[in-house]
Amino acid sequence: MTDFTPPHPEPLNAEPAGTSRQVRVLENSTTSQKLAKVSRGVWMVTMATQFLLLFRFLLRLLEANPGNPFARLIFSLSDAVLVPFRNLVRNPELGGIVLDAEAIIAALAYLVLAWLVVEALWVLFYGQRRKVVIEEKRNA
Repeated sequence: MTDFTPPHPEPLNAEPAGTSRQVRVLENSTTSQKLAKVSRGVWMVTMATQFLLLFRFLLRLLEANPGNPFARLIFSLSDAVLVPFRNLVRNPELGGIVLDAEAIIAALAYLVLAWLVVEALWVLFYGQRRKVVIEEKRNA
């Protein structure tokens, strides 16, 4: 076997002797920071809604007492979130246990809606998700 020697043994970006290079990565600050805060806000509201729907689903599945203050709070708050999904499907019941299909569908729909809103905001106001600017200085 023969040894293979590359045509350029030194890296192509090699600095000449006696010079140094400084590289800083900058973000497009104000727009991306504001959009990141808005995005976090949208996701925070979405996750709160997801947990509310999860609690509703579990309470109905476990036959929680609707007279209990905690269950009453969860059911009343989640009723407002479920308005667009009322009578969409029939919720199967078996001996008092209810599989809340409306809550599952609502949770999925709100998750997809939040993702679409966040991505649309980034595309509309920023053009892309992350923009990196590289600043390079060469010192002789």
